[in-house]
Amino acid sequence: MMHKANWDFEAIGDGISYFRQPHQKNNRDGPSLVVLCTWMSAARKHISKYTQQYRQQYPDADILVVESGVAEMVYRSNSSQQIWLQPARDVLLSHTSQHLQGHDQRQAVLHVFSNGGSQCAIQLATSLPEPIRLHAFSAIIFDSCPGTATYQRTVQALTLSMPKSPLTKYLGPPIVHIVLCLLYLALFVTGAEDAITRIRKQLNDHKLFNPGVPRLYIYSKADKLVPYQDVKSHVDDAKVKGYRATSEVLFETSAHCAHAMAHKEQYWEAVGGLLEAHASQASE
Repeated sequence: MMHKANWDFEAIGDGISYFRQPHQKNNRDGPSLVVLCTWMSAARKHISKYTQQYRQQYPDADILVVESGVAEMVYRSNSSQQIWLQPARDVLLSHTSQHLQGHDQRQAVLHVFSNGGSQCAIQLATSLPEPIRLHAFSAIIFDSCPGTATYQRTVQALTLSMPKSPLTKYLGPPIVHIVLCLLYLALFVTGAEDAITRIRKQLNDHKLFNPGVPRLYIYSKADKLVPYQDVKSHVDDAKVKGYRATSEVLFETSAHCAHAMAHKEQYWEAVGGLLEAHASQASE
């Protein structure tokens, strides 16, 4: 966890932080708001690498951070998640309303990390009123997601997201196995879909995410948690389902949710290119 002096965001909810630009926004380019839905149990020292870059690259944009955890992927109900996300929804609604009323031509950008961030992004979109939902975002970036559901990868992801301590090092894996066995048993008995399969479908659902909004997938062949084939198949499915303005950047060596660390220049050039392309289209 970062020292508080280095995290100048306002806590507006549990795991929800907001940075509002103190100065008047005169720049008509770039996003009005950046929404970061982070990977499970991401440390703020890592999240700050992205918030700092966005603040440097788009100094007029407000930033909203939603930190995902194990609860969102394992046991927290959709309705409970949407209640939890109310502060984030209120910020997003305010920005979207300003755009729809013609007060600000800029819109929000959604930046999603891994399956945990995908789940939060889906619940945030679902919680928006239907008339506004498809106008909320001008561009979407998917970093290291979505994956597919396998038992071993789920064990690995949940274990990595646990607090680092000698106790969890030894007790964590058995607890994760017990919880997952019970969860898979419940899914088998009820015939319900697992969370990852559901996430893959919902990210390409026209009722949740506007097919006209450009999206960028950033992933890697070296990712051990979300294999690049999983992301590639979702890219292909998105294009088939009408998400035509879809681009991708595939790295060779970077680890899960670490592409911006290993390939900083290429990563942010791709993000900037996506947002600039949208800004050019919007001004035409």
